Amino acid sequence: MSAQPNIERIIDEAIVLADLTGPQTGTAPTPRAPRFLAPVDQTPVEFTGEECDRIFAQLPFITNTPTGRNFWAVEPAGNSATDCAVAAAHGATLVAAMQSPTCSYFTGRVVLGWVLADIAEKGNAAHLAGFLGALSEGLTRHCH
Repeated sequence: MSAQPNIERIIDEAIVLADLTGPQTGTAPTPRAPRFLAPVDQTPVEFTGEECDRIFAQLPFITNTPTGRNFWAVEPAGNSATDCAVAAAHGATLVAAMQSPTCSYFTGRVVLGWVLADIAEKGNAAHLAGFLGALSEGLTRHCH
C-alpha cells in the first residue's frame, strides 16, 4: 500500500507558490481558515487510531500486513456475478459501520476513501460495481 499524500501540506505549498508567483496587488494574503470536515450540525472530531482500529476490526475485507493495512483483501473469483455479490456484501458492511454511533463522520470518509483506492488498484470492475451499488443503496436508504 502506498503512503497517503499529506493533502494539508500539499495545499499549503500550493498556496505559498501561488502567493509567490501570483499577481502582486500590494495586499497581504488572507490567512487560510481551518477546513472542517464534518457537517455544520456535528461537532468536529479528532481522528484517532483507536477509533479506526475498532472500525477496521468489524470489516472482513480489511487485513493487516507487515507493511500496513490492505483495505481490499478480496481475491477475484473469476466470475463477475460472484465478484459483484461479494463486493456488495462488503459495501453493505462498510455502510453499517459508517452509520454506527462509534464511527465519526471523518473516520467514515477516510476509511471509504482508502477502500475505494484499494479496490481501484487491486479489485476488478465487478468488485467496484458491487461495492458502489451497495454504498449507493445504503446511503440512499439512510437519506430517506
